Amino acid sequence: MSEDSGQIELDGDVIRYTSSTYSAWTIRVEDVRIIGEATNQNGPFADDYFLCFATGPAMWHEASFYAAGRDPFLAALGARLGVTLQLDLTSSADFASRILWPLELADMPMFKYEDVRPKTIVGRMIGSMQNKQTYSDFVLAALNK
Repeated sequence: MSEDSGQIELDGDVIRYTSSTYSAWTIRVEDVRIIGEATNQNGPFADDYFLCFATGPAMWHEASFYAAGRDPFLAALGARLGVTLQLDLTSSADFASRILWPLELADMPMFKYEDVRPKTIVGRMIGSMQNKQTYSDFVLAALNK
């Protein structure tokens, strides 16, 4: 968990996320096409679990799982969508993702993860790999409809 994991709320027709650590954003509920959850390897020293909101093929918004107001937000958003938004990646400490909504895509991976080899000689000597996170094929197909 970071020093400021932020705050998330459903304010009428708008999802609002504020944080001094991560990018703050506001999106209309009607613009959200896919909702998911994703984890990475940054814990325990940084936030490693995120709620993800896909708005189009080129963009998604992330809010820390540890954000204040998360549970009331998920309950309110779920009620608005007519579903229960159940989080299931709480024990993941690796790269993983899962779609929560829409129900026809539920439990499919939201993202795919690809190791990217360092391009510099120094990077290859140190052996540090980076990871590239992109939409899964399921998500891209749904967003391009």
